[in-house]
Amino acid sequence: MKDWPFFVLNLGAFITIIFVTWLWARTSFVAELAKYQTELATLQLQRNDQLFALEDDCKVKHERLRLILKDLRTQLHLKNIEMVNARRNELSNVFVLDYLPAMQKYTRLADEMFEHDRTKRLLFIENYIRKFFDESIDLLGTMNLEPLIELLGPETEPIRFSYMDFDFAFDFVRRKRTIFDFGLRIEMNKNAQKLGYQKDIKIYN
Repeated sequence: MKDWPFFVLNLGAFITIIFVTWLWARTSFVAELAKYQTELATLQLQRNDQLFALEDDCKVKHERLRLILKDLRTQLHLKNIEMVNARRNELSNVFVLDYLPAMQKYTRLADEMFEHDRTKRLLFIENYIRKFFDESIDLLGTMNLEPLIELLGPETEPIRFSYMDFDFAFDFVRRKRTIFDFGLRIEMNKNAQKLGYQKDIKIYN
């Protein structure tokens, strides 16, 4: 029993070391967690800003398309052959070279950000993908109107877009789709057919 104080002292020292070590580890963990959460929040804000910037870019390019399309219809009504041809070519070029790449960037980033958020994915489809297809089909239909082709002459070729121009939108709908989204598959097949494609599958040849 004469060694009892020694054992008590050692035990107390051991407990103190454990407590201090635990407290240090916990403090370090909390600090690292706070740092990680701050970095994550900053990254999320940056990605949100990027998403909004891409959305704004799409709106600007969409407005340009709308104005060209409006003038094309006006010139068609006036039967101005030269301006109809110029506006038709301009509309096709702006759509393929400007608007489609902008929509692709916007949709790809949304796809990454909403990968695990089904609600936001469905909202994006409702607010952007559906409108994108409707407007693309309307635009293509206008450029290939029978009166327009007749006005420009028999050698005028109808304008067609590659399936790969639209695969980013089909991919967004296809990815994370469930058996409850059967209606979306039917809708996308109809869109593909209206654009001149048989199925909403990727075509590589």
